[in-house]
Amino acid sequence: MWGGASLRQTAVLSAGCLILEMLSLFGMRAFYALTGMDYLFYFVWDVNKILPVLTGIALFLLFRQISVRRVKMVSFLSSSVFGVYLFHDGPLRTFLFGTLFDDAATYDGCLLLPQMILAACAIFTAGILVDKIRIGIFERPVLKMLKPILDWIDDRCAAVWRDGS
Repeated sequence: MWGGASLRQTAVLSAGCLILEMLSLFGMRAFYALTGMDYLFYFVWDVNKILPVLTGIALFLLFRQISVRRVKMVSFLSSSVFGVYLFHDGPLRTFLFGTLFDDAATYDGCLLLPQMILAACAIFTAGILVDKIRIGIFERPVLKMLKPILDWIDDRCAAVWRDGS
C-alpha cells in the first residue's frame, strides 16, 4: 500500500495528516478554553503521539518520491544537520533557550517572531560550524585510520554473501 502510492496520493495523505493535526490542536485548545481540562493535549501534543507520527511518515513518503538535482550548498549543509540537532537539543538547550535567547521574556511581545528567526539562524550557523570542526578534527582522521579495517570487514562480508556460507 505505502510503496505503490502515487505522488498525488502521498501528497493528499500528507496534507490530510497535517490538516487533521492542526484541527485537533485547535479543537483541543477550544475544549480547554471551554472546560479548563487539558488532559486531551496528551494525545497529540508530543512528537511520539499518533498524529505527529502519522504526519511524519506521510511527509517522509512524500519527499521520498520527489527527485531533486544535486546542489552543492545543500549537500554541504545536510551533512551536518544531525549534528545541529544534537547541538541544540543536548545539554546546551537550557543555556540557548533560557539564557542566550530568552524566549520566555518575549513570548507575548511583538519581538517574538524576529527573535525566533534570529535564534534559529544563529543556532543553525553555530551548529554547522561546530559540526564542521568536529568532522575536520575527529571524523576524517579516525575514518582514515580505520579504513583498512573497515575495508577488510567489507571484503569478508562480501565473500560470505557471495559464497553463501
